[in-house]
Formats: sequence, C-alpha cells, structure tokens
Amino acid sequence: MVVADRARWKGYGLALLAATLWASLSILGKLAYRYQAHPLTVVTLRAALAFVTLAGLLAVVRPDRLRITRRDLPFLAFYGGLGVGLNYGSYFYALSYTTVAVAIILLYTYPAIVVLLAALLGEEPLSRAKGGALALTFGGCFLVAQGYDPAALRLNLAGIVWGLLGGFGAAMYGLLGKRALARHATETALLYALGFGGLTLALWRGPALIEAVHYPPALWAILLAMAWLPTLVGYGSFLTALHYVEAGRASITATIEPVLATLLSYLLLGETLEPLQGVGGLLVLAGVVLIQLR
Repeated sequence: MVVADRARWKGYGLALLAATLWASLSILGKLAYRYQAHPLTVVTLRAALAFVTLAGLLAVVRPDRLRITRRDLPFLAFYGGLGVGLNYGSYFYALSYTTVAVAIILLYTYPAIVVLLAALLGEEPLSRAKGGALALTFGGCFLVAQGYDPAALRLNLAGIVWGLLGGFGAAMYGLLGKRALARHATETALLYALGFGGLTLALWRGPALIEAVHYPPALWAILLAMAWLPTLVGYGSFLTALHYVEAGRASITATIEPVLATLLSYLLLGETLEPLQGVGGLLVLAGVVLIQLR
C-alpha cells in the first residue's frame, strides 16, 4: 500500500511538473511573437527541435531506445500526428478564428474527453470523484480564461471546430500515450511522437517554413527554450506520469496549467489579474486536490 501510494503521488507530481512547464509557453510564446514569427512555424520548429535534441541525446547515451519495428510505425505515426500535430496546429487555427478565451476553454475539454473515452473503452473506471473534479477544473478554466466576459468571447463554427479538435488532439496524447508505453520506453514514445508530430506540422505549414532561415539568434534561443523545457521535459514528464496514474487523473491534474500561465503573465509581464480569475484558479486547485485524494 505504501509503495502504491508513493507511485501514485510520484505520478501526480510529474503531471504537475508537466503543467508548470507547459505554463511557461505563454511567456515564451509572447516573446517569440514579438519577432513577428508565424505561430504555425513556431510550433513546427518547437516539435522539430525537440525531436532532433532527443534523438541526438539517445544516440549517445541510449541508442537502443531509437530502435522500433516496422509494425510499430503506423501506430506511432498516428500517435504523433494526433497527439502533437493536431494538438498544436488546431489550437493555432482556433486562435485565428476566435478569441484566446474561447480557444483555451475548448482546449480544456480534453480531460473530459480522456475520462469519457477511457471509460467507454473499458480502460479506466468513471467515478464520482472524477466527475466532480472535471466539473471543478473545467469551471475554473472557464473563469481563468475570462469566459464570463462577453468581450472575450467570439463564437463561430470554425473556431469551435478547431478548438475542439485541439482538445481531441491533447486527449489523444494522453490516451494513446498510455498504449505507447505498453510497448515502448518513455523516451522512445516521446521521440517518435515528436518526430511524426513535427512532420505533420511541417506538411501543414508547407514551403512557408523557409521564413525560419531569417530568424535572429534571439528568436532561435526562445525556440530552443520552448523545445527543451515545456516540450521535452514537460511532455516527457507527463508521459512518465502515465506509468503511475490513469490518463484521466493525470489530465485533470494538468488543468492547473492555465492557472499557472495566468499567474506567470501577471508576475512577469504585468498583465492584470481579475478577482473572478482568482476564483477560477481556486476551483481548479480544488479539482486537482479532489482527484488526488480520491
């Protein structure tokens, strides 16, 4: 029992670490966009640089982790294409059609998608604690994203579809990641998810990627930070968490990300923090605590 509890808390800790690192994307992204970098180019390079870095590290320290069989390729391509490519790209397109608030709210449907699909597939039970935690965290994300402000909402079909596709892609990273870990080491699953995800995004962006050759060194430094911290360490931590806790529980725990992102923007960029956003943060925290205690 003690060993199981330690493993469970380790899983929650890794999911929280992942969420903390993902929250830094809000800061790094705003710094990158000051250079007029195209968002889809940025997310493509983020995945590609993370892939190249991890491949280089594994080639030196664990070359055996690079090896997969031919029959593994279709699943890993599907995993990377959805969990990374669709996730990153759809969120960008949602932002181009609607507001940041709507895009965030739709993206954070992903824990509910994970919990419901896992239950339907018979992989993870659906409990009252999960339902309560989902309600608290989604409500909290709604407030943190200022969904209560009509000025922050611009609803249209294209924005809703892209936002939900982004949420679906994020859900697939957790659900398919659990399956990938049944056959592969964490590093191997992460490597090929990033590789196929980066390839999907590169095809999506097309020849316009050539703009990156004109990026200044300062922007490349920001891109490397995005690739190494929230991507390599963040996504690696989340995948590792799936060894210890259910994908649904890890996803609910990671909803702390928008709360931390808002707090970082307030502390580092001087952005305003409204009282209702604070209430939303407390709701998310309550949901995260609930799922960890039950």
